[in-house]
Amino acid sequence: MNRRAFTLIELLVVIAIIAILAAILFPVFAQAKASAKATASLSSVKQIMTSIVMYNSDNDDMQVPGLWYDRGDGYWNSWMEMVYPYIKNKDIFINPSCPKSYSSYGVTGVPTTSVVVSHYIWAGWVPYNYWDWWGTVMFAGFPIPNNPANAGTCGSLPWWATCTDFSNVADPANSAFIVPGYYVASPVQGMAFGDAWTTGLSPDHGLPNPVDEKFHPFRQGANYGMVDSHAKWYSSKNMNGNASRPHMAGSSGPYPSSPFMVVME
Repeated sequence: MNRRAFTLIELLVVIAIIAILAAILFPVFAQAKASAKATASLSSVKQIMTSIVMYNSDNDDMQVPGLWYDRGDGYWNSWMEMVYPYIKNKDIFINPSCPKSYSSYGVTGVPTTSVVVSHYIWAGWVPYNYWDWWGTVMFAGFPIPNNPANAGTCGSLPWWATCTDFSNVADPANSAFIVPGYYVASPVQGMAFGDAWTTGLSPDHGLPNPVDEKFHPFRQGANYGMVDSHAKWYSSKNMNGNASRPHMAGSSGPYPSSPFMVVME
């Protein structure tokens, strides 16, 4: 019985078909993988916001400190450490599409054991003030009043704890609380996230594309945790870049809205 072998032409045709199919399918697979990571990130941000609301409720509506809290033993807690008991999962603070090395963000001067422990930032250090931010003079500030005048009213917490709750935010559904960034800490036994060292956020809000994908990995945007506790994806271009929208903090104000917090209508 004679068996007919494939000819060279037939082999080339098969290889060409496989190459065409691969060229079509690989981008689809990559897009599906990116979509899955974006969905996981969105779920994580939602859980983080829920934990923050629970922390506030258990602490007489006192906001979790935005920077770090001195434990009194030479180490500093991050805000993630303080909400961790409500989550019990460190992994949700890591965005699967963002770099995990602190050097990727230009961070220097930290212990070599340091790592990025969170890609989701509560930047409570930004006060309502006239601020030179990345070379651009603008009004900055997150939607909760934050200034040294709060010192003494926060109990044992530092002034950047803000000493207030989300009820002072005029437009909670359109004001972001958790934004893209990085938090760097050094591992310490007995601490979930380690000794806090430094943190930072993206300068890309409100700017035209292209944006830095280290901060905005999902379709030129990122997932944000809003003050009303819902999580949502926003394009970086759709964040308010001129901070011209007024914001009331209770009976105080109007204050300028932060370009890092308020979504353009």
